Amino acid sequence: MISQLPGRVRSLSLEHCRNRFGQEQRSSRKRLFKHIFSTQKESPVFRPVILIAALMACSIPAFAGNDFPSAKMQTTLPNEALTVTDWYKQNVYDPNENKIGDVKDVLVDKSGKIVTLIVGVGGFLGAGEKDVAVPFEAVHPTMKDKKWWLVMNTTKDNLKSSTGFKYDSNTTTWVPNRK
Repeated sequence: MISQLPGRVRSLSLEHCRNRFGQEQRSSRKRLFKHIFSTQKESPVFRPVILIAALMACSIPAFAGNDFPSAKMQTTLPNEALTVTDWYKQNVYDPNENKIGDVKDVLVDKSGKIVTLIVGVGGFLGAGEKDVAVPFEAVHPTMKDKKWWLVMNTTKDNLKSSTGFKYDSNTTTWVPNRK
């Protein structure tokens, strides 16, 4: 990618990357941008291209410096693991095998643990449906006819009387529905 940059930016980018990855860093980003725009050799139309290329070159080392733990690959899978497709958009039944809703969303906490399921209950073809939050532990996968069923020890009426939630696309979160 750096080899496709214009010559002057390429040499500055390579020097900056070398400085970021070993030798003492001789210039800050501010000085790098000042140096790029200090001469009048380039046309004003070309300056935004140089700026974008310089920003890209400076941001590449910044991503490499994050303090994320290194990823470890798995060579085996847990025997009892279920895929999210066994939960997401699946029907939920009561113990008497009556459909009481369907899973609309799977909520995960910051550590990656599944904590809540959003279950749509009531309505017809989505109209009049209410979305409620239930603890992940309250829904139990059960094998029936060689297929996973999600069973919850509650009734449809109990779910309908629970607090409703709606998805806020601006914050990408579920919020209480104030209707």
